[in-house]
Amino acid sequence: DSEDEELEETEEEFMERYAIEALNLESAVITEDDDIEGQCQEDIELVVFGEVDPQSAVFSLIERYHQVLIKGQKLPARTINGFLTAFPQYSSHFQNL
Repeated sequence: DSEDEELEETEEEFMERYAIEALNLESAVITEDDDIEGQCQEDIELVVFGEVDPQSAVFSLIERYHQVLIKGQKLPARTINGFLTAFPQYSSHFQNL
């Protein structure tokens, strides 16, 4: 069964994918040739993303990487970029990285 073979998406991958999609939607201009049905589906999925609590996202990030943080190691750049894409208002906290 192909559904059983599908890999589950991690929360980090989910956040990164939707952050990128949100940026794409902000910069996109819908033309008459665009797939309206596909656009509507993306909008519906982003409504779910809009319900993500930033505090919960930060706590999840800390929980997932607490061993890395305790050791004084840097978080993966992909993780930081995904977070800052989703929550640009916190970019001042990452200026020294």
